[in-house]
Amino acid sequence: MSVSEHPDSKQVVMLARLAFLDTGAGVARVRFYSSARGLVTDAATGLLVELPLLDPVGTVTAGVLTLSPGAAALNEATGTVLWARVVNGNGDTAFDCSVSDTAGTGDIKIQSTSLYLGGETRMVSGVLR
Repeated sequence: MSVSEHPDSKQVVMLARLAFLDTGAGVARVRFYSSARGLVTDAATGLLVELPLLDPVGTVTAGVLTLSPGAAALNEATGTVLWARVVNGNGDTAFDCSVSDTAGTGDIKIQSTSLYLGGETRMVSGVLR
C-alpha cells in the first residue's frame, strides 16, 4: 500500500518529528552503521561514527525537514557506511534513513561512505521529504 499525503498534513508530521528530535538532555545525533539495516526497533550493530546535530536540530519548510549538521567527529571504527539512525537528545530512536556521499541520493550525505578508524567525518546535509 502506498500513502499519498496532503502537503498540510506532511508539514505537521515533519514539525512533530522535529519537536521529537529536539527533546532530551543532550543534542540529537546521527549514528552511522556498517551492518545490515534491520527494523527501526532492532538494536543496531556496526557503529562507525556518531555525529551531533545543532540545537535546534533543523527546520521544516513545505513539508521538508532539513537537519542542521553539527561538528565533525572521529570515526570509532573502519568500514563502509550503509545506513544511519537519528536519535533525539535522550538517545531515543527517531528514524533510520539512507546515507550516501555527496554525489549520491541518500537522505543524509557525508564526504565519503568509506570510513577509517581515527579519521574525521562530517555530515554535509540531511534532508527528509
